[in-house]
Amino acid sequence: MKKAILLALTGLFLIPATAQTPLRTYIDDPVKKALQIGGVQSTASSWRHPGTSSEAGAQIDLLLDRADQCINICEIKFSTQPFVIDKKYSRELEQKLAAFRQNSGSRKTLFLTFITTYGLSDTIYKEQLADADITMDALFG
Repeated sequence: MKKAILLALTGLFLIPATAQTPLRTYIDDPVKKALQIGGVQSTASSWRHPGTSSEAGAQIDLLLDRADQCINICEIKFSTQPFVIDKKYSRELEQKLAAFRQNSGSRKTLFLTFITTYGLSDTIYKEQLADADITMDALFG
C-alpha cells in the first residue's frame, strides 16, 4: 500500500477511487495530517495553464484549496536523496507561483509545499521558497 500511495503521489499511476475508498483518503487526508491542517475543510485538485506564445505555461501537481483562505501549492518530487532546489529551479517555482496567481485570480495566501521521498536539501532557495516539506516518512509513519 505504501508503494502505491508513493507512486500515486509521484504521478506514475492513479489509485482507483471507489465509493468505499475515495482518492482523498490516500492522498488528501495524509497530506493534511502532515501539515497539521486536518480540521480545515479543503478541496484537492491539480492545476495547469497551457501558456501562450508570449507567456510560459505552468502545472501544479496538487492544490489544497482551503476554507481558511489559504492554498497549499504542492510540488511532488521523487528522488533517491534529499531533493535540491537550485537557482534555476527556484526561478521556475517563482514563475509557477506568479502564473497561478495571475491566471487563477485567487487572492488567497499561497504556501509552497514540497512532498518528497527524502526531504529537501538545505539551501538558501529552500529557506526562501519552501513553506513546508513533507517526506514519505511523515505520510507512512
